[in-house]
Amino acid sequence: MSSSNIGQVECECEGHKLAKLYTFWTNENPRRRFHACRKYKQGGCKFFSWHDQAMYSRARVIKLGLLWGMNELEVEVCKLRERTHKLQKKLVLIWVFTFVFIVGRICPSGYGKGSDSVYVKRGIMMMPDYFSSVV
Repeated sequence: MSSSNIGQVECECEGHKLAKLYTFWTNENPRRRFHACRKYKQGGCKFFSWHDQAMYSRARVIKLGLLWGMNELEVEVCKLRERTHKLQKKLVLIWVFTFVFIVGRICPSGYGKGSDSVYVKRGIMMMPDYFSSVV
C-alpha cells in the first residue's frame, strides 16, 4: 500500500488503481471512513485500510449522540419547510380574498347597469349624474 496523493490510497489489484473512500454508518463506527477496493463487492481484492483513526468508546458515544441530534434537526427543518409552504399558500389566498373584497366594496356589483353607469348610446358617451357636476 502506498500513497499517491494526500488522502488517496492505491489498491493492491489491477495495476494499483486508487481505492475508493467509503464511510461506515454503523453504531460501532459512526461516520468512520475507510479505503477499499472499488470492486470489493464484485469479488475484487480484499484490500481494506482505515482513513480515520480509531475512536475511543466515549468519543463514539458522543459522535452518535451528535449524529442523532443532527438527524432530528433535519427532520424538524423539513417539517418547518412544509409548514412554511402551507402558510405561504394561505397567505396568497388571504391576499386574493382581500383584493376581491376591496374591489367589491369600491365597485358595487350593480356597476355597469342602470343610470349610474357610463355607457355609449348611438356613438355618444353618456355620463351618469355624479360626473356632470365635476365637469
